Amino acid sequence: MRKLSILLVLVLLFSFFAVGCKSSDKTSTSSGKYDNYIPNGATDVSAEVMEALTNSGTVSSYVFGDSDTAGGNSLTGFNHKEFQTLFREFYGGELELSRIEWEKWEAKFITDFAAEDAPDLIYGFAKLWPKIANRGMVFSRNELVERGVVGLDHPVLTEGIDTADANFTFKGEPYSIGLLGSSCFWNVVNEDLFKKYNVKSPSSYYKEGLWTFDTLDKCCTELITAAGLNDAGVREIYGYYCWDNGVFIRANGQQLVGLDNETGKITNNIEKLEVIDPLERVRKGYQDGYITNKETFSQGKIGIIAIADGNIPALLNQCTFKYSLIPFPKGKDNTNGLMPGSCNAWMVTSSSENPQGAVNLVIAYEAAMNDGILTVEEDIIANMFKDDEGGLQMVADTRSKGVNDNMYGVGSLWDAQWDFWSALRFGKQSVPECVATWKGFFDAQIEVENELAN
Repeated sequence: MRKLSILLVLVLLFSFFAVGCKSSDKTSTSSGKYDNYIPNGATDVSAEVMEALTNSGTVSSYVFGDSDTAGGNSLTGFNHKEFQTLFREFYGGELELSRIEWEKWEAKFITDFAAEDAPDLIYGFAKLWPKIANRGMVFSRNELVERGVVGLDHPVLTEGIDTADANFTFKGEPYSIGLLGSSCFWNVVNEDLFKKYNVKSPSSYYKEGLWTFDTLDKCCTELITAAGLNDAGVREIYGYYCWDNGVFIRANGQQLVGLDNETGKITNNIEKLEVIDPLERVRKGYQDGYITNKETFSQGKIGIIAIADGNIPALLNQCTFKYSLIPFPKGKDNTNGLMPGSCNAWMVTSSSENPQGAVNLVIAYEAAMNDGILTVEEDIIANMFKDDEGGLQMVADTRSKGVNDNMYGVGSLWDAQWDFWSALRFGKQSVPECVATWKGFFDAQIEVENELAN
């Protein structure tokens, strides 16, 4: 059933305040229908809280693109004229938006912060985290509470907060005020290709409960062996493609560069056995020729394509072959159950003079998304299985424990990790030699960031 419009909810709440405020400074109703919109439930909302939520003031943030449409669950939705009207009329807020290019995000924010011109609200993601926490550039939730900010327990902020906190906690302090988005890596299986070469499909192994790193290797090796080389001695069929080979490490429950949430110390995990095993698999895959970095999936020449939720629609629109979707396999050492993926979270900058308004903006935005005022991007993965109870359960199970995101967005490590993977895949050094070469470089960068964190 469609939720009651937030516009109507707030109009009704204003009516309650106009005629029914009691000396206790509390408003009370006999219905729970407003609970989704009010921080402590409609039966226990103080006039002080309502005053804060409906007097947001001017709030600044970045925004991508030039479109006035919602743009799905992203900052682009701030451009939506109807949302801006809602925020102005019912939250008492005005938006100041500055446009930003994705590739220039980190440099712009750090430059703006140094110039005391950073916006009130940003979102945290792997490339920027944990740098912004260890340099004191964003408020933790506890710091916001200490500053008198209310509404942090609003249902639209607490939904999915465990996933956000798992990726954005520093020295035991959570910095996310809400989950912006989370996506898992999936495997798109080219069923036509496996059928053509009479090789058992990954989807069959998955149905049998045998979908592991080992069966992924087996499927890929058998496929390229059956396909062979063309008349010119060149390989045309590959077993596996993914732009981010680090997913193997994260699927094994680890990260190349990690973070101790309790101490705030960045860690170099490159020598851990749980990391070495995936590195060996990636190295072998490229050497044996079943993994490729050629983006030829639309031509139907790759058996397995690893890709995250948000990119799947564009991929599937290019596919001319029969496909199935299964989760990325978990490594044998994965004890936390997290899937490789990505996670973004809302955060309030520590330079903000209006942290309450920033929180109000997120509440208004997420509530508008839930209420249909802003269009939510279609969950194409769930939609694929809308008539398949088992498929829907697979999606739910895959997403249930959240994602293991990259934690190497520190100093020059973000760019260095790409150089590391290139050296591992195509260089002449063995995995132990490659690890030894890069360990010292990672250690040096990590030492600098850890000093800044203390």
